[in-house]
Amino acid sequence: MNLKYLNLFILLVIAHCTYSQNISQSPYSRFGLGELQSQCFAAQNAMGQVGQGLRTSAGVNPLNPASYSAFMYTSYEGGLLVNSTTQSNSVFSQKVNNASMAYMSLGVPISLKHKIGAVAGLMPYSTGSYVLDDTVQKLNNTISVRDYVNGQGNFNRAFMGVGKDFFNKISLGVNFNYIWGSYRNTVASFYPQDSGYFSPAIINSGSVGSIMIDGGLQFHHTFRIRHIKEKDTTYKRYYFVLGTSGNLPSKLYGTQSYLYGNTVFTGDPKQIGFWDTIAYHTDQKGYITIPMQYKMGLCFGRADKWSLYIDYEQSQWKNFENFGRKEPLADRTKMAIGYSWMPDRMANLKKQYLKRIEYRLGVRKEKLYYLVNNKQIEELAFSGGVSLPVLIPKGSARPEESARLHLSFDYTQRGTASDRLVLENIWHIYFGVTFTDKWFTQRKIY
Repeated sequence: MNLKYLNLFILLVIAHCTYSQNISQSPYSRFGLGELQSQCFAAQNAMGQVGQGLRTSAGVNPLNPASYSAFMYTSYEGGLLVNSTTQSNSVFSQKVNNASMAYMSLGVPISLKHKIGAVAGLMPYSTGSYVLDDTVQKLNNTISVRDYVNGQGNFNRAFMGVGKDFFNKISLGVNFNYIWGSYRNTVASFYPQDSGYFSPAIINSGSVGSIMIDGGLQFHHTFRIRHIKEKDTTYKRYYFVLGTSGNLPSKLYGTQSYLYGNTVFTGDPKQIGFWDTIAYHTDQKGYITIPMQYKMGLCFGRADKWSLYIDYEQSQWKNFENFGRKEPLADRTKMAIGYSWMPDRMANLKKQYLKRIEYRLGVRKEKLYYLVNNKQIEELAFSGGVSLPVLIPKGSARPEESARLHLSFDYTQRGTASDRLVLENIWHIYFGVTFTDKWFTQRKIY
């Protein structure tokens, strides 16, 4: 066991827990649980967020826990996400930049003989941060009223999972997730003081946390094809993987507080003072629902050379409830295609470094769960990236036995500037690192 890597992993986990920042600053994040975050790592984000058919001996694939059985090396992984978003419609345009820790994980091969692997990890589940501040004409265009909506929320996911092979063809896995978070939403309408109308406001806040379980299945098969060329009659190994995963409906239990009353507008909408309380409830017990979702996908590729992935996902957000309140959400669907290629895994790292780089491309299209003005918001993204070997142990030619730096990006277009909606053009940039090591190795004594 390399304690140097273990200490680094613990330090990064502490940093992840103590450093919190909203990744999303989208007006769409006011709905549901906010903006759902990618539940995969930098290398997968470069391939359109695929993962149902992905199996790797030295990396974590949290999208399908059945893949954990493929571990041959202990893997420490961490990542950073940087966003740059341009939001626009017919009347305004603005740019928002932010950055945050993206994920942490530790994957361990529990038994190489029985092909059992385990994972522990931490990553954001959803984030929300929005401000809508507008002056509108009401009461037959006789009064100018300032409508103000503000919200903040973060939900995180800690998970532990295990995967095992059966019959050398079938893998089963399960993740035990703890999802927790809090939110605070403010809605107010400020009337002029000389209008004779009260200025109502609602502040709603809460916190929840519970266990959610998801499971996965993969069928994998490897076969050989003989390639006959001049001076080359070798066999090439190919493989394919069929995968599926999902979770049943779950409930996040917690409490919320609700305050409704008339306010005194001081000029700063963030400083709301109530002079009359109409309704007030504190520490109400209840729950938020996480709907059922299922995913399926496949992978086909040539071993140690290239891989092609196709994924499909659907989740039933129409059934979402927030402390007994239904929200007008739509079912979410996603289709993704990804491709990876490494020219030569056995190339000399010093003399042919470019051949040891793994190149990735991807595209995905989603129908998000946001339903605004009776229109479901859609998202289209193009992605790419590379994995760079940065440290190879002495005497090893295998890229799995190395530290790797993952650089990936995607360009995402969400929504539309018409129909009183907002068009968002987003650049996501991921920086990830993977340290691999052999644990429980018997040392020779000379």
